[in-house]
Amino acid sequence: MQERGGHRERPGRRVRGMLWRLVAGKRVRLALAERRWHEAATAGTRTAARKGQGVNKRQQVSDESLNRHSEDVALAERFDDLFEDARRAEISLREAQARYAPLTEQRPLAIALDSALTMVMRAAFAAQRAEIGPRGYEDRIYRRKAMARPSVHALTAEAERLLTLRENHRLNGIPPAPLMPAV
Repeated sequence: MQERGGHRERPGRRVRGMLWRLVAGKRVRLALAERRWHEAATAGTRTAARKGQGVNKRQQVSDESLNRHSEDVALAERFDDLFEDARRAEISLREAQARYAPLTEQRPLAIALDSALTMVMRAAFAAQRAEIGPRGYEDRIYRRKAMARPSVHALTAEAERLLTLRENHRLNGIPPAPLMPAV
């Protein structure tokens, strides 16, 4: 057996990355931080501080991110008004469909509903980004962690519901443009 680091080691077995010492006949592993301190204390000239230790400053947010965040907050504040506009546009379209209005009358109402749904959907996604915060524009890990919060989940669900509603309306709800005779 070979003597290594103050204890006996079996042949062919290497202890790597750990410092072992005999204490009352038992082996005890020292933590990595204690090992660094121990090595620095025994070396005399070496210090315990190494690369990667210390306090890191929090990442500063750029002015562009702050501007984008303030724009999203302003758009998110208009969500209720935009939602009410979309509700009114849908009611007017449904009334026109209920009285069997001609397609020339229904099409502008359907296009107005499409634009209202688009605006309210954009406001919902802006509310989601505003809830995440300005750091979410630059730091993808921060954004991903923030997306896991329940408040952001609720906003995401609402925004995706509005997106689905708009896509469904675009596929099935807008009547075709009326054909005009060529003569």
